[in-house]
Amino acid sequence: MTALTLYRSDGSCSMLPHILLKYLEIPHECVAMRGNGGPYTKPRLEAADGSLSAEDYVKINHKGVVPTLVVQGSDGSRTVITEIEAVTSYISSLAGDKHAYGRTPLEHAKVVEWVSWLAGSVQALALSPGLAPERFTADEVGLPGVREMGLQRMKAAMVRIDERLRVGDTLGLGLGVDGYFTVADFYLYLFYSWGYLFKYDMAEEYPAFRDLAQKVEALHVVKEVVLHDNLKLQFPE
Repeated sequence: MTALTLYRSDGSCSMLPHILLKYLEIPHECVAMRGNGGPYTKPRLEAADGSLSAEDYVKINHKGVVPTLVVQGSDGSRTVITEIEAVTSYISSLAGDKHAYGRTPLEHAKVVEWVSWLAGSVQALALSPGLAPERFTADEVGLPGVREMGLQRMKAAMVRIDERLRVGDTLGLGLGVDGYFTVADFYLYLFYSWGYLFKYDMAEEYPAFRDLAQKVEALHVVKEVVLHDNLKLQFPE
């Protein structure tokens, strides 16, 4: 039997595969990781319980980031999967009847489009520089400019997401219709919650985005992961 181990950290994008594993009811183990406060030029993530150093972690995932999914096969094989799209795509394949990556080839392509854009353009080029500009430059004089660029891009992304939801440009999303959600729905929920880190009034400024996020958070497994990561629910009952 295949065994899965997810290396994750609280409040990060690794919440996405964690939510997906629970949503699809796939058995797994988790290893909680945390930053060690070191420079971004060196390994920074270590096990929260001290059982794994940052140097040891890069022997598992040479990139030293999360998420990392380790797949232990019944034949003794061991495969390491990294990058959010690859990790969630593999997890989805283990429960194909749930169609977390779309029910048709066209839907699948649009889920990939959403996830690729969110990971590559919004998270990497907006959220990350907006919150941690020191990851992108060692020049202290340049930090404000990097942060400002991230803030501008993040704001533009929130506007674009809300607009697409408002006009119905939603192929690739389940939207909770008949209880159906895709990976893209879950990923969008994370960005909604991260919007508050930028002091946005998400519910007021982006009502269509709010409606989707509320449907996603209504799922028990989503609430469970949010609280597990010591975060606040966006729509407490």
